[in-house]
Amino acid sequence: MKLIKLWPIFFIFAVANVFADTKIGFVDTQRILREASPAVRAAKKLEKEFEPRRAEMQRVSTQGKLLQQVLDKKQYIGK
Repeated sequence: MKLIKLWPIFFIFAVANVFADTKIGFVDTQRILREASPAVRAAKKLEKEFEPRRAEMQRVSTQGKLLQQVLDKKQYIGK
């Protein structure tokens, strides 16, 4: 009769023993893809290819901001 009452305790110890050997790992795939040699080379190649375009867009953006300032001043003076 006592053995029947103690079976949940035996069960818990048996399950705990099974899970004690289980190991869970984590793989950061984003880091692997970002730091892999082919990814680094491709990123440098793309950076080199698009740098002139980025500089041109920055220049056009600056011109647009200056033009907006000029137009705002003219509109303010015209009121």
